[in-house]
Amino acid sequence: MEIKPIVAGNWKMNKTPSEGLIFVNTLNNLLLDIKNVSVIFAPPFTGLFNMDINPPLFSAAQNCHWEYSGAYTGEISLSMIKDCGAKYVIVGHSERRTIFNESDEMINNKIRAILSKDLAPIICIGETKEERELGKTNMVLRDQIKS
Repeated sequence: MEIKPIVAGNWKMNKTPSEGLIFVNTLNNLLLDIKNVSVIFAPPFTGLFNMDINPPLFSAAQNCHWEYSGAYTGEISLSMIKDCGAKYVIVGHSERRTIFNESDEMINNKIRAILSKDLAPIICIGETKEERELGKTNMVLRDQIKS
């Protein structure tokens, strides 16, 4: 199995769907000769639909819910993500951990669900500024990976 380097860009809460399409189309034309690197675009959910790209270009969702359906207002299911053509899902963002209080257990639930739907997780780990200043970086990273 050949392992290719990956360049992934998470757009966070930037670019409207129209702006995203222009951006992707522009880069798609600039990257026509790319063969040895996978390029992953992670737009907001509204930008996932209608993204016309082919390998080595891929799309990723910025988040997901671990349940496959249900009364989870504002969440997005893995079947929705898959239907949009995404191959990857990013989980464990630092702001999801801090602002939305996502625990390692919740992230683990997401990873298991992602894998069960034949998608690839991109797992973010990291310490807070305070943890870094206290010399806890290695412990925090180890605990996040282990959990």
